[in-house]
Amino acid sequence: MIAGLSETERPWLERFFGAPNELIWADIEKSAAPADRLDAVLPWLLRLKDGASDAPIILPLYRNGTVAGWYATASTKEGEQRLRATLRAWFGPSYLSHLQVADSANPSAEAMRTRFGKQVLAFKGPDSYKIGERLALLAKLDGQRPHLGRTEPRPVGRVRSDLERALLSRDEVSALALIAELRGSGRLNEENLRFLDIRLMAGLGQWEQIARDYWTIKTLADLPLPPQTLSDLIEALYRIYVDEAEVAGDARAVRLAFEERVAKPFPRLFASRHGVRTRRVVKAFVLYESIQTKPDPTILEGLLSLLPTEDATWADAFIGASNKPESAVVDKAQGGPVAQLPDEAEAAFEDGQYDRAYELYLAKPLHRKSLSVLLSCVQFIGTAEARRRLLDTFDAQPSVHEDLPSALVLRLQSLRDGAPSEESETEGPLEPAGWMRWARRLAAGYPPETAEAEVLNDRAMWNAVPLRSNVQLCREFSNLIGNLSDGAADVARRSLSLIVPAFFPEGEPTTQSTKPLATVILLLIAMDEAVARGDLEILSTILAALLEFGLSTQEYVTTVADLEAIQDRVASYANLAWSLDVCEALAISPAPSSEANEARLRFFLKVVSQSHGFAHRLGTHDFLPIKLLARDYGVDPSAIADLRPALKAADDAETGEMLAAKTIGIYTLTEAAGARAKSALRELFPSCAVEVNSDTVCTSSLTNLARTADIFVFAWRSSSHQAFFCVKDALGGRDPIYAAGKGTASLVNAVRDAIR
Repeated sequence: MIAGLSETERPWLERFFGAPNELIWADIEKSAAPADRLDAVLPWLLRLKDGASDAPIILPLYRNGTVAGWYATASTKEGEQRLRATLRAWFGPSYLSHLQVADSANPSAEAMRTRFGKQVLAFKGPDSYKIGERLALLAKLDGQRPHLGRTEPRPVGRVRSDLERALLSRDEVSALALIAELRGSGRLNEENLRFLDIRLMAGLGQWEQIARDYWTIKTLADLPLPPQTLSDLIEALYRIYVDEAEVAGDARAVRLAFEERVAKPFPRLFASRHGVRTRRVVKAFVLYESIQTKPDPTILEGLLSLLPTEDATWADAFIGASNKPESAVVDKAQGGPVAQLPDEAEAAFEDGQYDRAYELYLAKPLHRKSLSVLLSCVQFIGTAEARRRLLDTFDAQPSVHEDLPSALVLRLQSLRDGAPSEESETEGPLEPAGWMRWARRLAAGYPPETAEAEVLNDRAMWNAVPLRSNVQLCREFSNLIGNLSDGAADVARRSLSLIVPAFFPEGEPTTQSTKPLATVILLLIAMDEAVARGDLEILSTILAALLEFGLSTQEYVTTVADLEAIQDRVASYANLAWSLDVCEALAISPAPSSEANEARLRFFLKVVSQSHGFAHRLGTHDFLPIKLLARDYGVDPSAIADLRPALKAADDAETGEMLAAKTIGIYTLTEAAGARAKSALRELFPSCAVEVNSDTVCTSSLTNLARTADIFVFAWRSSSHQAFFCVKDALGGRDPIYAAGKGTASLVNAVRDAIR
């Protein structure tokens, strides 16, 4: 094989340099071919060592002792796009008599197309010798061209996708770098940059920092907010001021906290929900309607229908019996709830409560004034559902069509022209919009750039609950995103950091219907060549869900095989804690058969084998989790003996001195990991005390541990809301140490990182 050329290139090269080509690959490898022919192909073959180069790849076809023609393609999309222009400019019409896309039935062109997946051009001319000379010069000059890094800014959508991936893993360093890249692009105005700052804090879980910044929220509330920013702001306020009272079940405290700390200071946030369907935002709008002078039962009923089934009793507990939808007075003549008086609708509009004004006006017969107001409301609300409902109501009342002013006619026509024609925007139990419509459009050839912008901007308005609770719909969604190609597949892959939180929300039980989706997500990452840090966090969530669902032997073996493929690409000291957490998750979960048990053992041994490559970097804190896992897997201690550090690392010794006589508290619902972390920390630092708590609710023991521990580690990926608020209060303003994962290695590393 040519030095530096990958063995994987051999199959297609043997096909290209094979019959009917008189230049044979075996002769090229052995340098047995004529010197002039070797000189003609070697410069181009050496290009294959740089797969990222956009330079052309041009190879000859020899017949009857001379060149019968050449085939050209490129490794990159950019190179493919300018290939034809490059050849025309370099040769000109005086040299070329033939330049066109090669016939798909041509075996030489097909070999090249199979390798690169790009268009292959065929060309020839009356003087093959001169063309050969010109090609040799082109290869020489192109080889001397300096490599130029990417200088143009990346698409905003691509950077925002990377940002969401970084936020999913709470990778603050990467997130800040991506924010800086967006700032430096010069394509975002000051308002958009402020929205990004809110997204950054929300993605990093800095809810208190958002909620306590009164003047920032006050200023932003007066701006036309994107749905995601509105969702982040209300989510922060609800989490900080309302959640704790809700967890305690105190209805009066919930309403008082919401009214005094959220509704009164920031009424402009409730001008419109803009279609946002996130849980806390919907609850906030329910509470906001319930504190109105005359709460509208129809509005309350519509909002409550957006909450998941597990919140079915929430309204009974927190909005008060007098405000329940079923307490509405029924108009027997009309057969439905009595609508609010028009003056209340007018007051809502004048107060800037556009959602409320829209619902109240829409419930009454239309007339010129109400139609004009409703059009203004729809423009502010900005959702397809609001637009469709108004058009449907207008079409159902022909009496209002007569003698409309031309301005209103034009506004209605403009609204109708913007309405979707191919499918409904409504969400129902059988045809949910949002995520499903997005996946169907991607599969049908929707422009990838538009699809990426849509998922980034509109996801807060999409409700994944109907899909999560329906096996058939979730399977369809999984099949759609798992069988995309080209640009659409890239969009789906980059959108995993948005799909996972929607279908596998933190702190909520997984549903069996999402099992096909979990399998597809794992496969998409396994098939991708590049695996980012954010992908590892996605994999942790997906693996936990799959193990919770329960896997058959075949499913288990396939899952571990996919993990092995990923492990081969991420094997490094930097990712060792993640790899060990995966080994632990497999070890403490049941394996369905001996074959499955062998598969997980093979994965652990792979991690151990790869660790030998950076054994010189391992400290005692790295070795102890490996030793515990070796016991789980029944691996002989001699197999890991080479990984044991000869001496205790200096930084471990220093950390031990700093922890002397101190207490380390650990909170995790993964009790096995907590027990292992305790054992490892006690062995690492014998002079410190280690206590682990796994209470799901606030208890005196959890409160006391959080209050008295010198270092308190909180496994946020394995926790309950009640425990979080309990710990937060007990720490009295101090911050807990958040563990990156929920395995032993992550818990131990969190302690060391906190001290260092």
